[in-house]
Amino acid sequence: MDRSRRGRVVKSGLRSVLKLVNSVIGFAGMGMILYSRWMIRSWYDHIRVSSDSTPPWFATFGADALQ
Repeated sequence: MDRSRRGRVVKSGLRSVLKLVNSVIGFAGMGMILYSRWMIRSWYDHIRVSSDSTPPWFATFGADALQ
């Protein structure tokens, strides 16, 4: 295998690995967003049902933005 062909193979392999890593990071990011959305909603529902005190500003802002 000559040098130019080997370089193309290495470059192609590196592109594939970087695409895979980018996809995994993207899915992890989407999972974190969905999980945090679920946590804010459940926490807001718990606060609303079980307490008369007002929740912190970020909880009400987050829950209002998600509805």
